[in-house]
Amino acid sequence: MPRNAHVKRIFKIAVNQDTGEEALVEDIYIDVLRIDRLSVIYRSTDEGKEPQAINYRYQWNDDKDNPVDRIDASKADLQYENANAKRKTEKRKIEDPDVKSDTGALPEGSSSSSTSLDDNDIVLWIVKRLKVKMPQGEVTGRRDQIVQFAFNNKPKDESEGAPSKRRTSPVKIVNNDLGGMKMTREDEGGNIRAIIRDWETYRTALQNGKVDEKDELYLAVEFTDDFTVRFGVGAEKEIVGQAIRHVLGNNRAIEELFEAVDPANIAAEERTLIRIDPLQAVVNVGSNIIAVEFLDHLNQEEKKDK
Repeated sequence: MPRNAHVKRIFKIAVNQDTGEEALVEDIYIDVLRIDRLSVIYRSTDEGKEPQAINYRYQWNDDKDNPVDRIDASKADLQYENANAKRKTEKRKIEDPDVKSDTGALPEGSSSSSTSLDDNDIVLWIVKRLKVKMPQGEVTGRRDQIVQFAFNNKPKDESEGAPSKRRTSPVKIVNNDLGGMKMTREDEGGNIRAIIRDWETYRTALQNGKVDEKDELYLAVEFTDDFTVRFGVGAEKEIVGQAIRHVLGNNRAIEELFEAVDPANIAAEERTLIRIDPLQAVVNVGSNIIAVEFLDHLNQEEKKDK
């Protein structure tokens, strides 16, 4: 069954230390796959109960050209990320392993998505907690309740502490030119706007695209195979706490588009194993470049002074 999802290109947002101005660095990016609808089959261990199919629908509200009605976008950043304020999110810094992160303080007033001019870091907002409405069902035991999903997004290598028991498959994400397919456009003011691609369109471009074999940059990313959601005791006494494993079977076909990577090799190369929430996956990365070579639009005032 095709994955009901879309892909968006996320750029580095750099901030000028002197002026505090933010701008997109168009040559440093990741493409992120996001699930729009997740079909889950619930099976009960109780005899006589039939499996139940439930479709989860997720409101990303990440298309600046087509904002979703009645979604609070007050926390949205420069490229309309983190644009659903009801979600509890956290920042995942995607780092170029060949360019050390600048740990210096950013100018006062910088947004939470800003990164330094002097590194290649990209901020990706990942889901920590979200609420979903569960329909009535025999198998799930829910009765139109609002249930909170909480994700432990700590990587498997324990670099950030104890991870969850989520099953994942580490893959190597490299730069793919997508056969020339555009992921952005310019608006009338010359600003870059993302073109949201449905997954099937993007997948075809990814398969037909060219990979630069000489480019040594890659990201080691954990693709989620399954995760467990723990439902607390319900208001009704007959509903007990449950732990339900969600298997993302469709992810296997996506994982096969990429080369598997050995976590031991990642550690040996001093790279970071990247885990994000189960509803997203990094599927492309910008080429290995030095950020400051492409920041003329942030340094124009400085050049005029010389």
